[in-house]
Amino acid sequence: IIKNIPIHFDQQMRYEGYDDGKYLGLYRRNNDGTREIILFEDAIKAEATYCEEYAVYDNEYLENLIWKVIIHEYAHAMMDTLQDDKIKSQDSKLYKYREESLANAFALKVLEMSIENTLITKSGFDKIEDFVKSQPEEYRHGLDLYESKDLLKMMEFWREIKIEGNKRF
Repeated sequence: IIKNIPIHFDQQMRYEGYDDGKYLGLYRRNNDGTREIILFEDAIKAEATYCEEYAVYDNEYLENLIWKVIIHEYAHAMMDTLQDDKIKSQDSKLYKYREESLANAFALKVLEMSIENTLITKSGFDKIEDFVKSQPEEYRHGLDLYESKDLLKMMEFWREIKIEGNKRF
């Protein structure tokens, strides 16, 4: 998946429906079948800014946040059915709750496993956990899931539910 999905930095304001400053990134499958991840540079920098007057960033937090967003969006790609998600439009609240919590859980798990490999420090991981705690409930629930030994199975099961839902709607 990683080799086949490019990552782009862009300004959030260019993407309809994503211009309210709440989103840090976006995974999408385009009409031509290509897939991409877009990181919203302005929103990520705003989250990592600790002195807006001088636009000073906590560089470690900025880097860790970028990693978190990339991994989160790749989790969406892993759960993508590669077909139109009809279930998404039928029950968008459930869809968003399950999809976003699993994506956050996966990102937290990968980052936690990376502490020993120096991708992220323990204090950096703690800041990312604090960030997730500040997110809306559907994202925050990832904190309850990431320590599960069955996380990958849960992601695959969710993908299967989406495939089955597509058959029904």
